[in-house]
Amino acid sequence: MLLAALAITTLWLFVRLRPLTPQRRSAALPLALALTGVVFLLISKKSYTGYAVFIMYPITVALGVGMQRLSARAGFLLAFNVLLATEPSLWFRLGGFKGTLQEWLEAGGGVAAAGFVFLDGALLACYAWVAWVSVRSIRRTTDGAMTSSSASQSATACSLV
Repeated sequence: MLLAALAITTLWLFVRLRPLTPQRRSAALPLALALTGVVFLLISKKSYTGYAVFIMYPITVALGVGMQRLSARAGFLLAFNVLLATEPSLWFRLGGFKGTLQEWLEAGGGVAAAGFVFLDGALLACYAWVAWVSVRSIRRTTDGAMTSSSASQSATACSLV
């Protein structure tokens, strides 16, 4: 499933970014890296929060492009980083590493398990939000290029006829 998701993401990025000039394509690269990394974190079975460090710069750039208000960006990045640091610490502190989440819940994880599931859900929501901001920013960056590319291809096809 992960390979399929990454293949679809890569294909979508190829289609969207191909008509851009090299300068605009390089400007969209951090957005594409953020999207690819977040798709990996969302779908991968073994996506430890430490992996987010590898894509933090592209995520920061994507948020800078996609979120206009500085306070919204700062608030989101603060909450996101707190969740990234807290989730694995809480997992190990509560002994979740000794078994699967299902075993932990069946053993009576109780309030701790409910809190962890809420925290993990919030982290997944942050990943999804970064993916949405990246997709929206890429679409906004490429909308004019996609139209002109289609128009030039149509003009070329008509001239051949």
